[in-house]
Amino acid sequence: MANPHRGEVTLSAGDKTYTLVFTINAVCALEKLLEKGVDEIMMERGKVTNVRAMLWAALLRHHKMEVDDAGDVMDEAGAEATGVAVTKAVALAFPPPGGKGAGKNPR
Repeated sequence: MANPHRGEVTLSAGDKTYTLVFTINAVCALEKLLEKGVDEIMMERGKVTNVRAMLWAALLRHHKMEVDDAGDVMDEAGAEATGVAVTKAVALAFPPPGGKGAGKNPR
């Protein structure tokens, strides 16, 4: 079960449930995969390639899989549900400056 106090978010896909979290290792893997910094990736979240990559990175802690497997999870969960879950995980990992949780590491 996902723990939002640790930055975790749940995504249901068919009969499976996945836990998403953006750890430091996940962010580094994401940047390496897309060859861009996290700020640039966040600005381009509307690109399907970026959403799939972000989903993959957020799944790494609890569900080791390849990028294409994350695409299969996205197909099963649906683009809208995936986008909502990824957005929530991003918000928990990167709270706005001065906002709730600012200065705290959600992991």
